[in-house]
Amino acid sequence: MCRIMRTLIGAMLLLCAVNVNAQMDKQTIQWQGENREYYLFEPSSRQLGDSLAVLVFLHGFDGGIDSYCNSIDFQQAANQMGWIILLPQALEARVEFMGTSLSIGNAWNSGIAMSLMGNTIVPNSNVDDAGFLLALVDSVDAAYPIRSDSIFFAGFSMGAFMTYRMAIQHADRIAGAAAASGLIPICWADSVPARPLPILHIHGTDDQMIASDGTATPIPGMGQMTLGLSVDSTLSYWRHFDQCDATATITTYDNSVDDGLLFTLYTYGGGLENTQVAFLSVDGGGHQWYEEGHDVQYLTVIHDFFTGHNSYQHSGISNPYPNQRLICYPNPVSQSLVVDSPCSDKLYIYNAAGICVDILSLTEGNNTINTSTYPAGRYMLRTSLGMAAQIVVK
Repeated sequence: MCRIMRTLIGAMLLLCAVNVNAQMDKQTIQWQGENREYYLFEPSSRQLGDSLAVLVFLHGFDGGIDSYCNSIDFQQAANQMGWIILLPQALEARVEFMGTSLSIGNAWNSGIAMSLMGNTIVPNSNVDDAGFLLALVDSVDAAYPIRSDSIFFAGFSMGAFMTYRMAIQHADRIAGAAAASGLIPICWADSVPARPLPILHIHGTDDQMIASDGTATPIPGMGQMTLGLSVDSTLSYWRHFDQCDATATITTYDNSVDDGLLFTLYTYGGGLENTQVAFLSVDGGGHQWYEEGHDVQYLTVIHDFFTGHNSYQHSGISNPYPNQRLICYPNPVSQSLVVDSPCSDKLYIYNAAGICVDILSLTEGNNTINTSTYPAGRYMLRTSLGMAAQIVVK
């Protein structure tokens, strides 16, 4: 019975992994009393004193970094990019079912919730994976000359859900995100990032694990679960928040490989801070990570997007006040908010839906803002230099 239920729950969690070519010893970092494991791939061509960008790649559900053995050569990718690539390991998740604790595989605490026979399951809900990932980046920053304005996240499947959590919750720390075969988790749909980010979304039209409408059908006949926003809603979330153009520039890649796939890139430009939101649609694509043997290699597209190739222009967020934050009081506020800014800057105010409701000019020192016309709720304040704060209007 336990074996059957373990198989059933594992299938319902469904966020399967791809394989990674990890040919070096695991490293560990202590976090919350656990030895958290990861691989680090350093570019072979790095010169002494070079400042490096970092790509944090988040694996899918269950297999973890050890099962990523054949499909992606991350060392080669690190060499070609000239970047450090980090592959952190999610912890094993367990669920209680009929009095038995069952392992369901390695899972990120991305916030996705699923129902099993009336019970709601949020894998590893008590694990601070976001804190671990930031601590890992900090530890690498202490050992290497890292560009703090060029820390990027990418993920597949459950790793894509976790990537979107990082982009929404920690936009002040990362410079861009790429998510393949995953969506914005429902629980983060009403949250507001600290600042605009370049976002690349990748999805196959025939993905049966994570469908474009945000649902999943892990076992035929058991019905659907909604794990995240749809692809359209995910793109709309980021386009509205970044204030990108409503019309996309369309790029169709050469179709020279007979693999039944057609890759089309939709790019929405004109966003705040030179950001863009892009969607790589894979016609005929399933729940897979496509690399060698196809017209498009995902890692290459991700790198090009982040570095400004193919007409992309955003290569990192530069903030001359990296340790400064806006000081706002009183908070909560009802009538008049004081914003203490370290410099003159443009201030953008976003509501909980990520819609910019006001654009103001700040001067150095105290600035008074009339909030009496704002509907009650949570708001994000962000300047063009990246300083941010959250307030509550009551």
